[in-house]
Amino acid sequence: MGIEVPTPGPYHDVDYVIKIHFQQDVPDTQIPLLIHVVSLRYCERYHPEIVIITTDQKYNFPLQENGQRFDVPNNRFRVPVSDLPTFFATGWCHAALGRSRLGANCPATWNYVRLILGIENVVLMDVPYTPHLSSKLQLSRLEWEVLKEREMQEFQAKIAKQKRIDNIRLSAALLRSSQLDTKPGHADEKNSVTKRFPFTGTPGLKEQMYGSSPLEFFSIFMPDDIVSYIATETNRYAEDFIEKTDLTPSSRAQQWKEVGSSELRVFFAIILLQGIIRKPLQKWYWSQNPLISTPYLSSMMSEKRFSTIMRFLHFTNNNTLDLSTHPQPGLRKIYEVYEAINQKFKSAYVPEKDISVDESLMLFKGRLGFKQYLPKKRARFGIKFYQLCESSSGYIWNSIIYTGKDVPLWSEAAAYRTTTNIVMTLMDNLLDKGYCVTLDNFYTSPELAELLIAKRTDMFGTLRLNRRGLPQQLKDAKLKKGEIIGFQKGKICAMKFMDKKPISILSTVHNTKIVEHQKKRKTNDGRAERVPPQKKPQAIVDYNFTMGGVDKADQCLSYYPTVRNQQKKYYLKIFRHILNQCVWNCFVLYKKNKGTLSHLDFRLELVTELIKTYGDTKVSSHSASGDRLTGRHFPSSIEPTLKKKNPTRVCVVCALTYDSKGQRIRRESRYQCKKCNVALCVDPCFEKYHTVERL
Repeated sequence: MGIEVPTPGPYHDVDYVIKIHFQQDVPDTQIPLLIHVVSLRYCERYHPEIVIITTDQKYNFPLQENGQRFDVPNNRFRVPVSDLPTFFATGWCHAALGRSRLGANCPATWNYVRLILGIENVVLMDVPYTPHLSSKLQLSRLEWEVLKEREMQEFQAKIAKQKRIDNIRLSAALLRSSQLDTKPGHADEKNSVTKRFPFTGTPGLKEQMYGSSPLEFFSIFMPDDIVSYIATETNRYAEDFIEKTDLTPSSRAQQWKEVGSSELRVFFAIILLQGIIRKPLQKWYWSQNPLISTPYLSSMMSEKRFSTIMRFLHFTNNNTLDLSTHPQPGLRKIYEVYEAINQKFKSAYVPEKDISVDESLMLFKGRLGFKQYLPKKRARFGIKFYQLCESSSGYIWNSIIYTGKDVPLWSEAAAYRTTTNIVMTLMDNLLDKGYCVTLDNFYTSPELAELLIAKRTDMFGTLRLNRRGLPQQLKDAKLKKGEIIGFQKGKICAMKFMDKKPISILSTVHNTKIVEHQKKRKTNDGRAERVPPQKKPQAIVDYNFTMGGVDKADQCLSYYPTVRNQQKKYYLKIFRHILNQCVWNCFVLYKKNKGTLSHLDFRLELVTELIKTYGDTKVSSHSASGDRLTGRHFPSSIEPTLKKKNPTRVCVVCALTYDSKGQRIRRESRYQCKKCNVALCVDPCFEKYHTVERL
């Protein structure tokens, strides 16, 4: 379809002229479209009469005038504005471009048309001011020029923002004006559009790397500014808590000392190590029981210090928090850090052309307003993440934490379904680049497909047949196993395939082409054997290949979980989960940079580098390592305190001994080894502690 501005002549006595060129046959069901949706109010305000011209006798439809039908010769229709609703209802208004008699080519009118229809390739011509224009507008030449300049400036300021919104609305109006073509049949390559948009992205790592160690990659997502911010807010929260709370003298909070960036990185290393070496209780990581002990952990940080940092770990300034202006109040406790790390995910790497969107659930059973219940997920209860991942690697490029109606979504798609808004929000910086996104039936809809096509983005995914805009024949089709039916509209193909049960697909890059799919399966003895090839639509084969990005990330994160079930504060759980996502993304980039370590070895190497670079390996007070087996050791009395003149402490050797019932023995002693700083019974524990290697 083309649009042309007609020359003046027989239309000099009208105020608005439209000329339409149909370059190909247009189905009658698709003719109603644009003007009455967006521009009718402008026509009524500025143009009392309209002339419509077509260049094809096929579209010379009879119109209604005073209850009588009549045919207009030469394909020219004169329509008063008062009759526009009736005129549009007859099946017209396929596309329009206006031209006003006000000055023959009024720039302000042209800009109205430009703004309304989002059309750029219009030549603006200035026509001199005429007496007819003066009588029509009752304006002097100077007043006309001032009015024209003011309106031009006003429209130019609005065009940039309004143009994108109007283009999306027009695409949606086209979709709502008619359903998908309802001619059933197999859409083959000749009569269906299956070409993808050209991919113009530049996949790869965007951060400048000075090394290839795991710590170098980890520093991309956890740089100094984020770690320093967390340390600052943690210290502020601890000071406020101690100041406002009446603490007992024995409280661990009384012994709080400020945490620095280096110590915080060691703290992160311990969290990552706990995901590799899993124990049911956190305190067991510092246990001296030889069956479950991890002595090296005690040399990194004492259990008291780790627990105290975890208690005061904070990510926002409570003193300046304003819920009325907060972008996402549900995440107020961690929003700044979450957004900063999420931005790092997006800026550090550009994904390949195939991406996928799906939801992920982080287990959480505590009290929380936006806790979700998803019975099909393994966790069932938890905090829901909407994630966009690279299909091939599982790199987590963008995510949204669902907190209810306060989730900030794509402003340009605010009038559409929530799932449509979620996809458009996740893909905001990837639009107009030729990406292809794979979705499940929770997100897929004709509405979303139209929006993505307007943004030069492809999509395909499973489909629920109750979505609006689908032909009734697709819903009612009864198929036998192996049969397929498809309906095509432009670039969108909706199809239903019968396997063991019906599977519906909506795609902008596929037709109903059937291919033979070969796969392998394992036998009882572990060998892989080929199964007979199965015939499936190409769309389903590609869906199974590209949809697993989010599932792959979730699977690999589940191998080394950093989130503990005992964590009651939701924002601490979210942070530990995000920290795990950082390590996973680091590993993906490491492998793309030709790294050779496995996922587990990568994590161990990262923990080692964090401790060596930022840690202080001084032995803690309860460590069973060090020089206890060498040197000179003498017993001494435990020094008195303000509360006790003869204080006692638990003997560390007795604490590792079990009685006949399997319960640990607890004995207190007034004596200690001052050099080792541990309490010991004089006999026989003192000698045993300093002579036996394995207690």
